[in-house]
Amino acid sequence: MELRSSGVLLTGSGGLGSNGTHPIRSHISGWRRQDRAGSTAKPAHFGLGGAASLLQLIVTSGKLHTGLVWIAFGALFTWAWLEVFQGVNYFRRALGLVVLIETIIAKVWMSGE
Repeated sequence: MELRSSGVLLTGSGGLGSNGTHPIRSHISGWRRQDRAGSTAKPAHFGLGGAASLLQLIVTSGKLHTGLVWIAFGALFTWAWLEVFQGVNYFRRALGLVVLIETIIAKVWMSGE
């Protein structure tokens, strides 16, 4: 099943209950957003970096805190790097560059303390 919406091809799969799942859920979960080149857009996830950032508020000292700081830094740096080189438009690429530069400056600034 295909549906075109503003230049974006939405393709659907799902057995509508043929595999023993709920008919509506299996139908909706089969939808993927594709651009004209056929690449599938993936949603952003909070992930390990976001969890590490939040856990830094609870764990405020020690080796665990240091590990959480590095995990959060690595996740933010990786996101910014990917946006700079694989961003979907110039705004996202510029945003990635700003965050990448800010992240490096903040890490260098904090390491001097």
